[in-house]
Amino acid sequence: MRKIKGEFIKDETNKLHYNYKENILLYNPHRYLERVCDELKTLVSDITHIDLEYVSVSFIYKYPKHSKKNVTESESEKWNGWKWITGKDSTASFDLKELVNRKDSYYHYLVANDKTASFENDKVKLINQQRYYVSEKDGRHKKYGSISAHKMSFKHNNYTFCTGYLIISTYGKKFYDYYDENEFRSEAEFEEILFEQIIPSFRKLIETELGLLYLRHNEREKILKHHKK
Repeated sequence: MRKIKGEFIKDETNKLHYNYKENILLYNPHRYLERVCDELKTLVSDITHIDLEYVSVSFIYKYPKHSKKNVTESESEKWNGWKWITGKDSTASFDLKELVNRKDSYYHYLVANDKTASFENDKVKLINQQRYYVSEKDGRHKKYGSISAHKMSFKHNNYTFCTGYLIISTYGKKFYDYYDENEFRSEAEFEEILFEQIIPSFRKLIETELGLLYLRHNEREKILKHHKK
């Protein structure tokens, strides 16, 4: 991944009239995080033997707003400000703000319960609990597949400066299926491999980038305030 970041830096800084003050990081962190998600998507596809077209990895993030008296967000603020890094469904009839606020969506379930992690080998269970909105992409398959979410944040002391959710979803096929010939003996075994072996290495990369993303955001805010004076 270091080599990939180096290529991104080279691509960006070779542009004519590159604005170092505005871009600050010398590369596009959104593009880099998209690439990290693509690498995870490929890995999940490889170990589950599910074709890439039936696997999606999405990432949403935000910069929480803290009051001076409290290090946590207010109830009303926690629903706002979410943005896509990758994974936006072009066929979806709702934007991200609507999905986060929609009570039968997976995004709402994660945010409302402040979930640090979630795993469901069969989306039908979430659908029956009204915790998953069936998208057009889901509807194109006879089986709904599986989903897992992992909260990732850049923190310092008691403050969270940037937070996000990494969501891995499959369509038509489950992470583990008793009827499929695969190397996993149970869904619990796959969950353990995902949580203990796969996600930790990606977490280090992503949370570092969230920190850098916040620093860029903070510098841009300072520049904007300076221009307004």
